[in-house]
Amino acid sequence: MNTPRSTNSFTRPITDLATRSEDRVIVQTTINMCHSLGYQIVAEGVEDEATAKLLKEMGCDMIQGYLLSRPLPLENMLNWLTERRNTATTQGAPE
Repeated sequence: MNTPRSTNSFTRPITDLATRSEDRVIVQTTINMCHSLGYQIVAEGVEDEATAKLLKEMGCDMIQGYLLSRPLPLENMLNWLTERRNTATTQGAPE
């Protein structure tokens, strides 16, 4: 699957979607462009709920970052994924 990532590798980091309108324009334009080309977007470095909410409202498909988890060794990551899946299943969330 071709999945470009919305990273902080532009000429300057995208640091605060909540307060910087320029950052929101860059991110929204990137999401729109990629969607129009048939791609999904993964936003990297998401560290707080406010940013995750804004990205969801902008149509971002997936996030990764410290908000979800710090980097983990493989075994710990597999356990973390299993726990999240079990929690989603018991709460009636779709898998």
